[in-house]
Amino acid sequence: MNPTCLKGLNQCLFSASLSLRCSPSRCEHGGRCSQSWAVFHCNCSDSGYSGATCHSPVFEQSCEAYKHNGNTSGHFYIDVDGSGPIKPQLVYCNMTEENTWMLIQHKQQRADQSAAVSREEQLLAAISQSEYCEQDLSYHCRKSRLLNTP
Repeated sequence: MNPTCLKGLNQCLFSASLSLRCSPSRCEHGGRCSQSWAVFHCNCSDSGYSGATCHSPVFEQSCEAYKHNGNTSGHFYIDVDGSGPIKPQLVYCNMTEENTWMLIQHKQQRADQSAAVSREEQLLAAISQSEYCEQDLSYHCRKSRLLNTP
């Protein structure tokens, strides 16, 4: 900092240029950037990532990875593309002795276009890393027709 002293005053004004360390934000995956005079900090909470810039995934990339870590069947967040742009998704990992199955469920009542695009990316990424896939479809109705049948 460079002091600027005014004549006749016993005080000096300190002028310093505050670097804009958060513009643009250095934080990835929705981390929130804050800064002091000297440093910036990324708050990665609720992002699914950690590290100085929210780059390192907190979650495993597959149910198989959770199984290798000693976990048993249950709900886990899966980050199918690691530190890539696709958000982590909650899945059920069915870990049997021989196989590990990832079950992706949804019970959406209304179509949300932005959620549908994100969900499609998540599904395609999960499918691409899977050895085998199948899809079950349930249709629950009351007093309605399925495919225009009586």
